[in-house]
Amino acid sequence: MDRFGWAGHPGPLQAAWDSTVRPDDVVIVAGDISWAMRPDEAREDLAWLDARPGRKVLLRGNHDYWWGDSSAKLRQILAPYPTFAGFLRNCAVEVAGYVIAGSRLWTVPRPPRCPAARWATRSRGRTTSPVKRGAC
Repeated sequence: MDRFGWAGHPGPLQAAWDSTVRPDDVVIVAGDISWAMRPDEAREDLAWLDARPGRKVLLRGNHDYWWGDSSAKLRQILAPYPTFAGFLRNCAVEVAGYVIAGSRLWTVPRPPRCPAARWATRSRGRTTSPVKRGAC
């Protein structure tokens, strides 16, 4: 990932990760996984992540354009990577005896005006429904 002035970025990250994370640890990868625009362009970054120790739960970052809008397609994209325990997209992931779920949140001085109320309601539903179901 030598882009946008981030030359050599993976090296220190890999050294720190590999020396800290054990194979049975669960790691939540909180987005911005790849600069790729399409899934086929993200393969190298996904393979790099898969090669790191630990079981990973992936979240979509604001730069993860390759992620797409279909959970079924995302499952196919991520299937070749055995250390990926799952991903959060309107669902929850059960791993190591825990159920992991999440939602988009904001930290702002004042709540945004409409359509924020609609987003908040949708986010609340996207968080509670998967937890009740227990998995994707």
